[in-house]
Amino acid sequence: MASDNAPIPKQSAKLKIAEHIGDLFDKTGNQHMAGRVFGWLLVSGEPHQSQPELSQALQVSKGAISQATRLLIELGLLKSTRVPGHRCRYYRITPDAWRRLASQYLGRIRTAREIAQNGLAEMRDLRVEDKAGLERMLELTKFLEDQGSAILRQWPESHNTE
Repeated sequence: MASDNAPIPKQSAKLKIAEHIGDLFDKTGNQHMAGRVFGWLLVSGEPHQSQPELSQALQVSKGAISQATRLLIELGLLKSTRVPGHRCRYYRITPDAWRRLASQYLGRIRTAREIAQNGLAEMRDLRVEDKAGLERMLELTKFLEDQGSAILRQWPESHNTE
């Protein structure tokens, strides 16, 4: 039995990280398998990977990879390319993937702010105590939206290039 302090083989460590990113995607409303594919591409050390390579690395069907890569392309997180002399498509993370993910999360915060604003408008004739929870929700979501947007504006465009 391996000790808790024993080093994890590189492949196992990469798979573990890909699984954690899959869990993160799942918790934030995205597809778990898409997160695993994204995570694997993040740590694979390769500039791009084909569908068969992803399938083998993640030990899942080509169909699961196909569905995940299609979603990641729709979200703007992956780019599909062809390599001269090869018949299959290769996938790589887009340079602005993290900005896109952050923008997606800010969009959810914006939606929460709108819900709070609309709820307060509908409850305008109710007691202050009845609206206190929505007031706190509105305060926090406004703050997070403002600060998050400001932070993204400060992120240098040079970090989004290939």
